[in-house]
This record gives sequence, C-alpha cells and structure tokens, in this order.
Amino acid sequence: MEIGAGKNLFTFPQTLNEPGFYSYTVYVEAPGDNVPQNNRATGFTNVRGDPRVLIVSAEPEKDGTLVSALESARLEVKSANMVNFPNSLAEMQSYDAIFISNLSAGDLGEQSMKLLESAVRDFGVGLVLRWGRTKPMRQEDIGERRWEATLPVNMELDSKKVLPSGRSRW
Repeated sequence: MEIGAGKNLFTFPQTLNEPGFYSYTVYVEAPGDNVPQNNRATGFTNVRGDPRVLIVSAEPEKDGTLVSALESARLEVKSANMVNFPNSLAEMQSYDAIFISNLSAGDLGEQSMKLLESAVRDFGVGLVLRWGRTKPMRQEDIGERRWEATLPVNMELDSKKVLPSGRSRW
C-alpha cells in the first residue's frame, strides 16, 4: 500500500465471531524516515456477546438459587471460588457483572481488589456484593480501601445535599 500526503484511510475487514478483547497494531515502513517513533499505532475493540455474569463465592455449592435465578433471566453464568478469580483486567472485562458472594475484601487480596476497582470504574463492569447468614458483613469490609473504594456508589452523604424535613405540610 502506498500512503499519500495528508490523511489516509485504510480499512481491514474482519469478522469477529467470539466475544473478547482484541488489540491491533499497525506498523508503517517508510524509506529514509528518521523518526521511527511515529510509525506505529495501536487500537483495540471489545466485542460483547451474550450477557455474562461471574459469581465468585466462598462456597459456590451454596449459590444454586442465585445461579438458577440468573440463568432463568437468560444470562450466561460462571461460578468460581478464589482459585478461579480473574487475575487480569481483560478477563474481568469479559463479564458484564461480577457477583461477590460471602467474601470479604481481605479474602480477595490487594491486587485483586485493585483489578476489580479498575474493572468497575474504568470499564463499567457491574459489581454486586452479597452476604448471607453464613458470613455476615464486617465493618472492616466497608472501610477505607476495601469495598467502599470499589463500589460504583458513594456510601457517604455529601455535605452539600440538603435533606427535607420529615414534617408534612398537610
């Protein structure tokens, strides 16, 4: 291919049949070019398939009701324990939502929490926390640098918000 002066547009038709993260790198070779740093460009795309949900649980065998409910809503559900927890942002991003069932932030570890926080904040992965009778939520789980930093909601009341009085005018 030849590149002319000014902007040049090239297309590379491709059919992607599998959902996932795809990256592309283009290299330009130009004889006599003394600035090779600008001869490469990288782009990416994320192909979404059917909605996928990951349930990470301390006891996956006790999440049957949750799995059945999600599958009845026609979601693809994968159950995992801590051994199968995604260890990369690309893997987390392949899910539309991640359910954490009966696990504390400490159970996940600092590295997994950072990845999860980025997946939620930067890539819009949904996050659902679920505690049950077998493992109640502890105060340290919602403390600083734990779930509070990862959840896509603010758990503190903003001082600029004004709450209406509880009195009725009628």
